[in-house]
Amino acid sequence: MNYTFLRYFFARVERFIGTEINQTINSFKNLVKNTGWVNGYHIEHILSNNEFNMALFENEDEFIRERSRLGSLLLINSDVNVSSGAEEYQNKLKTYSHETLWARTLTEDFHHKNPLFAKFTQKYSLDIQPIPKYDKNAVEQRQKQLFEITK
Repeated sequence: MNYTFLRYFFARVERFIGTEINQTINSFKNLVKNTGWVNGYHIEHILSNNEFNMALFENEDEFIRERSRLGSLLLINSDVNVSSGAEEYQNKLKTYSHETLWARTLTEDFHHKNPLFAKFTQKYSLDIQPIPKYDKNAVEQRQKQLFEITK
């Protein structure tokens, strides 16, 4: 998909969550248009292209297909995206805990004592849980969550 569209899609997800839980998000212009180091955002592959992540899938073709699905992508700050590079998922979670709301939903800390988010997920019947291990099942889970949010 076109990167501008992907960024717009994830910016809409971000605005939806932010509005519902009373959290200010970065401007749409920064989220969608800017690509610079300070205020820019990039599409992040949750599954870095490395042997550890490839081993979670049956073969390289499946890995490439799954890592490019919407459920395997995030919108994060450009500078942070470059610095997280090819980290394994467990290390990326530390980075995601300070990023966009959608990225933070992957982390345990975001869900801990967050009544507004709990109310949001209940209101829209969303099953958004922290994901400690990112594999094929996690990709499918996130894919379904994005589908429900889009509806």
